[in-house]
Amino acid sequence: MRATSSGHRLAVVVAGVLLLAAALPVAGAPTPRRGGEFVAVYRAGNVESLDPPSASAGTDWRMVGLLLYNTLYAYTADGRLVPDLAAGPPRVSPNGRVLTVPLRRGVRFHHGREMTAADVKFSLERQAHPSARSWGPSFAANIVGARDVIAGQATQMPGIEVVDDETVRITLEQPQAAFPSILSMSINAVVPREEVERWGPDFRLHPVGTGPFRLERWTPGQEIVFVRHREYFRPGLPYLDRVVYRFGVDPSVGLLRFERGEVDYLADGVAPQDVQRARTDPRLGPLVFVANNVYLTFLLMNTQAAPFHDVRVRRALAHLVDRDRLIQVAGGLGLPANGYLLPQISCHDPASAVPAYDPARARALLAEAGVSGFSVNLDSSTTGSIPFSAEWQQVLQQAFAQVGIRAEIRRFTGGILNRMLADGASVLALNGWGASFLDPVDHVGTLLVSDGANARRARYANPEVDRLFRQAERTASPAVRCRYYRQINRLALEDLPIIPLVITRTMHLRSPRVGQFVWHPIYNAPIFQEVALAR
Repeated sequence: MRATSSGHRLAVVVAGVLLLAAALPVAGAPTPRRGGEFVAVYRAGNVESLDPPSASAGTDWRMVGLLLYNTLYAYTADGRLVPDLAAGPPRVSPNGRVLTVPLRRGVRFHHGREMTAADVKFSLERQAHPSARSWGPSFAANIVGARDVIAGQATQMPGIEVVDDETVRITLEQPQAAFPSILSMSINAVVPREEVERWGPDFRLHPVGTGPFRLERWTPGQEIVFVRHREYFRPGLPYLDRVVYRFGVDPSVGLLRFERGEVDYLADGVAPQDVQRARTDPRLGPLVFVANNVYLTFLLMNTQAAPFHDVRVRRALAHLVDRDRLIQVAGGLGLPANGYLLPQISCHDPASAVPAYDPARARALLAEAGVSGFSVNLDSSTTGSIPFSAEWQQVLQQAFAQVGIRAEIRRFTGGILNRMLADGASVLALNGWGASFLDPVDHVGTLLVSDGANARRARYANPEVDRLFRQAERTASPAVRCRYYRQINRLALEDLPIIPLVITRTMHLRSPRVGQFVWHPIYNAPIFQEVALAR
């Protein structure tokens, strides 16, 4: 959520009122068809986790955020923040530090029990604790008492209070303009304590939430099936009876199945080699749409591991990135990144610049660093949000070879790759980060602030970046806030722990079997509760 020039408290309340109005149905609109099965295919081989905090791979993250769970606030198809499990916008204290959140009545978990404020408190605290293996505990760091939980020294936060069954109060260390948006993140989805305690670490395989669908069956490596939650709190939703994901399907094979009417949705998008045919085919062309993703791809390096501990080596790699070539290989889909702040989000700096493609300069920097060539594993994910990651690895491998860098390509599931980066078993990875909410705190807080998930994987810590980030989040002025974020962007482009590559775009096809198809701007996937088959 963006703060207004009138201050943090006004921004939250005014936005909440406007967005509630925007979420109302349009009078006279035709009623979508009820029932039916929606079939999707993924190139990914499986799902790692359906537990909100640890669902970090793209496949898992979307299922958690769009099918199984709800958060206090959520984004609509037009990118607006609205109450979800909350009954309205938070009431914010005059000093901006205390948010009182009213909760919806009658929200039921998949196993039948009604959700209460105690579930909200438990879920927010749990995701920050090391035992949850969360990909974003740092996003909770501003809550009073959170740092002890993040460190594993406590399990509860004094800053989260149950006022009554329908009200939760959150006290922050400092005012934070983006905090209502943080509450929309999938890691903060509400779960029932008794089911988490019942299953322990295996809750990731036995998810229970409040979402529009519940898990019906899961055959690892083959398919996963979600069935309509009949006690879902939104009247009349969802429309579909089932959502089926089938795994291990190459996008080109998926396209053939789509043409035969066997598949409704290619979750990876149209494969690069099929983009031109999809555009020009008279049957497929009218079904094409291109999603302008809020997703930054990058090369992440372990800045404490040789030779990447030397910024000259990191800069050399940056000069070997030909973004135009990457976009060409992706079928022309994508925008060259010019930094860490994406153009769809406030505070983007058009004047920002990344090192240009220049192999000669790369060779000179390596010589200056005393590095004449080396071998390294170039890792990437089979389950992330870069459908053409395998092709990009080959492009980068060839580029590195120009200066004597011998890159061995390795591919893992997203969950395994993230664990390898955390453990130091991977020191160079093609990876990416999609916005969980439309505010610069997301990418900056994750990629560049020392306790962010990707900054930790890169072993990157710049005290000045951390200081500027804290300053940015203490101010309600959009202009001042953006000034801090642009300073951070410039500092990080000097350090280059992470090399920005391309802001992805993906081509998708809308099945002729589908009558209503609503797209989520952050998850880059259908809003399944609003999808309906054609009559």
